Amino acid sequence: MTTTPSPDVTSTTERDERKRRKAAIAKYSLAGVALLGIGAALTSAAWTDDAWFTASASAVDGGDIELLGGLSADKLVEADDVSGAVNISVPANQLAGFVPGETRDVTLYLHNDGELPLSVTGTFAKQTAGGLFDGPKPVEVSLLNSAGTEPLPGTSDSQTVGPLAPDAGTTVVLRLAAPHWTNADTGYFGATGDMTVTFTGTVTN
Repeated sequence: MTTTPSPDVTSTTERDERKRRKAAIAKYSLAGVALLGIGAALTSAAWTDDAWFTASASAVDGGDIELLGGLSADKLVEADDVSGAVNISVPANQLAGFVPGETRDVTLYLHNDGELPLSVTGTFAKQTAGGLFDGPKPVEVSLLNSAGTEPLPGTSDSQTVGPLAPDAGTTVVLRLAAPHWTNADTGYFGATGDMTVTFTGTVTN
């Protein structure tokens, strides 16, 4: 009698789990961003302590893959963002008083703390509809090289940081650029918005 091999019953969840084990993630979330109202000198809305980044990294397979993130080379963290806890806070004065036509840069530090080489990509995602990161004239968010002189290759939604060897680090510049809004752009007066920048390190051969 011929025996028919059993079909592959590997669940989607199991396949997704295997894919997850091939990557590490460092996530920076920018939330509560507020704009100083145009033509409203008395408006107090500004970039404040409510604007923060959180870094999240995960280790798999005994720590073979580990991507750390931070705002300085000596304060890199691995964190679990499941709880929603804030792990890295940008000082208020770095982003205070953001006005139309202004550009602000924040240096982000990444470190491959694992045992395998990684290829790192940064992606952007709006967390709320409307506000500063939406509409016809949104605040533009991009990643640049460590000197802040050249944009990293990619699209408006995803940019390539590049290879990162084991125990090696790199820096990228996160740039937020406000358009030259006018008094006609009333939709951006005192606007707020949430944006997440996620860095994913995928094991390379």
